[in-house]
Amino acid sequence: MTVIGKPVPRVDLPGKVYGTHLYIQNLGVPRMLHGRVVRSPRAGATVAAGAFSTATNATGVYSLFVPIGTYTVTADANFYAAASQTGIVVTANTTQTVNFGLSPSRGWIVGTVTSSAGGVLLGATIRITGGGREYSGQTNAQGLYNVTVNPGTYVVNATLTGYVAESQSGIAVAADQEVTVNFALDPVPVPLDPLVLGGIAAAIVIVILAVAAFFLMKRRKKAEEIVSPPPPPSPPPPGPP
Repeated sequence: MTVIGKPVPRVDLPGKVYGTHLYIQNLGVPRMLHGRVVRSPRAGATVAAGAFSTATNATGVYSLFVPIGTYTVTADANFYAAASQTGIVVTANTTQTVNFGLSPSRGWIVGTVTSSAGGVLLGATIRITGGGREYSGQTNAQGLYNVTVNPGTYVVNATLTGYVAESQSGIAVAADQEVTVNFALDPVPVPLDPLVLGGIAAAIVIVILAVAAFFLMKRRKKAEEIVSPPPPPSPPPPGPP
């Protein structure tokens, strides 16, 4: 390492070589809660203490700074059951370590999306909301979908371009439970082209005029038959000479 062409000593190397260097994991500052969420599925497990919260990093480690006091600390992660520890006392210039071991907890919402006109629908979007969480999925070529969710009660929506969206609410899912929610979407009515509408209207008018003309001619013919005088009687045959 150089600065404008001059070598600069690495003052951190001796500590790293002899194992005396302090890393961020070795540091403790006043009023810090420190811990690790075990078996976190990924970064982003939420740890909360009162009105304060933070998220775990990629290894499940978190640090949370709070005022002096006594707290209930809760850890919550997607597809895991939330866990809490109560009576965590934080005093001045101390660090409390609060670790959690979360247990998997999940269920599934599955189903088929079809058209009310017949056939399954590929690529229909499934949106699931409830309990402050949101999940989504899409149907495959067989019209099937399978979405993993936390236990809870949800609203399930199915949408696809060209079809009327549908929704089902109050879908309760327990841990390790599979709940089936099927949809039959109605096609969106296709408006007729103005030219087609004009042609239909013209055809109707022509039919009406033709029917009117037919009855008018029939009535006129009947009237002529009534007005015409009867033909004269035939003359009598001639007598003998």
